[in-house]
Amino acid sequence: MMAETTNSPIDDEFLAQAIAPWGGTWADLTFVREFANTIYRFEREGAAAILRLTRSSHRTATQVQAELAWINFLAARGVAVCQPIATLDGRWLVELPVEGGSYMAVLWQFAPGGPPQPEDFTPDLYHKMGQLIGQMHWLSVDYTPVDPMVKRLEWFEEDAPERLLGWLTAEDEAIRAGLEGIWVQMRGWDRGRDVYHLIHCDVHAGNLFLNHGQIHLFDFDDCCYHWRVYDLANALYYALWRIPRSETEQRAAFAQEFMTHFLAGYQTESMIGTEWLQRIPLFMEYRDLLVYAFLRQHLNTAPENEGLQKLLRAIRERVEANQPYVTWQP
Repeated sequence: MMAETTNSPIDDEFLAQAIAPWGGTWADLTFVREFANTIYRFEREGAAAILRLTRSSHRTATQVQAELAWINFLAARGVAVCQPIATLDGRWLVELPVEGGSYMAVLWQFAPGGPPQPEDFTPDLYHKMGQLIGQMHWLSVDYTPVDPMVKRLEWFEEDAPERLLGWLTAEDEAIRAGLEGIWVQMRGWDRGRDVYHLIHCDVHAGNLFLNHGQIHLFDFDDCCYHWRVYDLANALYYALWRIPRSETEQRAAFAQEFMTHFLAGYQTESMIGTEWLQRIPLFMEYRDLLVYAFLRQHLNTAPENEGLQKLLRAIRERVEANQPYVTWQP
């Protein structure tokens, strides 16, 4: 979030082309943020939607089409996700050429409600998060793309070692060693359909809205083929961001509370073996290392960002000291 752009990087003429297939004009758009994608709020006659512009250097048109197909599959089976909105001529995706590539424009339903507030972080929310993820996982076991060529990436393509390691510097040797060690373990794990399939890969409270007690999940941009337990680990990983890393006892107590209710919700819809739950600490470690590598990329281009420097230093010092991200076991 610290690396997000706060001013629109795209001119009005291009925005007019991007929203025209849905019958809108650039004046209907309000810039929200830019990070992996560029996001605008589209509003007309009181109805809101989200325009997402994705650069082809980040995702290919085929990868975006695969994301949309999976989301529509889940929505058709009752999962509370935000679906894409078709253009006036029935397209889910509009590709717009620019110098050096293209942008993929997708218009999304606006999730009802709003972000969870501090008072919403209760056992009931954790239970509902688990239930939604469990429902999504249960359905995804049987999901097969209609076109086998329109498919999302595997985890080792999404988290490509040659790209991630290329962002690290000489002072990041502990991060490099940590990533390489975990990759070796992961490559030997079972990839049976009941444990490994298409998952969200970025589950946290910032990617859901709460509306009268119901959760709606969005932002599937990171979805890929991965072990389902990774979604569980990410949910706990990001939930712990609300507690300072120095508060180890408080973090451990919260992790126990969160996972007790999250897993109770998850198991109403799907099951996961204890041997996989025992890998959640490793996957949280992995996520912390990935966050470091991605943010290191941004620090290399914005070295004056003190907040980013502080976060990276905290992660690096924890890894160098061989301290766990949190003490938790199922």
